[in-house]
Amino acid sequence: CVLLWFFGGAFAGGSPRATAGLAEAYGRALGCDIFLVDMRLCPEHRIQDAYTDGCRGYEWLLSRVPAQKVVFYGMSSGGGVALRVLQLARAEDAERAGIFSTPESLPQPAGAVLCGPWVRYTEASVTMKHNNVFDLVVNQSVYEFFDPVLGTYCGGEALRERCSPLCNDMAGLCPLLLSVSQHEVCFDEDRELAQKAKAAGVQVDMDLNPYLPHAFQWFAGFVPEANKAQETIIAWIRKRGPAWTSCTLQGVP
Repeated sequence: CVLLWFFGGAFAGGSPRATAGLAEAYGRALGCDIFLVDMRLCPEHRIQDAYTDGCRGYEWLLSRVPAQKVVFYGMSSGGGVALRVLQLARAEDAERAGIFSTPESLPQPAGAVLCGPWVRYTEASVTMKHNNVFDLVVNQSVYEFFDPVLGTYCGGEALRERCSPLCNDMAGLCPLLLSVSQHEVCFDEDRELAQKAKAAGVQVDMDLNPYLPHAFQWFAGFVPEANKAQETIIAWIRKRGPAWTSCTLQGVP
């Protein structure tokens, strides 16, 4: 079994190395391997480049591991990448051009864990505008830095909607677990994501946690609420099928 890991960092920061410690903790708890995807960053690149890197990482992994033995994990912008990879894996040929090596759709993984996923790159939601007063991670200065450049990150203002996972088709996706703080900046868009996915027939579970900042799951090992959220995530992954009930470390050849 393999946890396919998409790091966060608002598309401008983060790396596999920076998140390796948290990923290792999940691997040890689940008894699974971790595959950390390296993704290109803005401003040198565009958000679509991160999507392409995520898609190619998933396609490579499927050449070695069956889909039912794969679960996605993405935090913040990494949650957005994870969701968009799921969408593109089952998209029509025109959307897949230049991304995958084959025109055929790829199977969905056993499930996907999205921690405070950042999925809307159009207009800012109410909580994105107002909760940055309370959010210790995405505070006002962080919001004021990224808001003016987001159109450029998307490849132009006209592409902001197409680039937003929230604005794309949810039908046919694997089961999703959304681990979210009710007082973080992404709460509104994550709640809308759950509603849209459920309306499209997707199995969605939400783990809601009050009074915590964006990406609080990062602080597992230090913050009790983050520890509890991690336990909830691990228990949910264990229910993704027989392979995940008793998976053991094997290594990806």
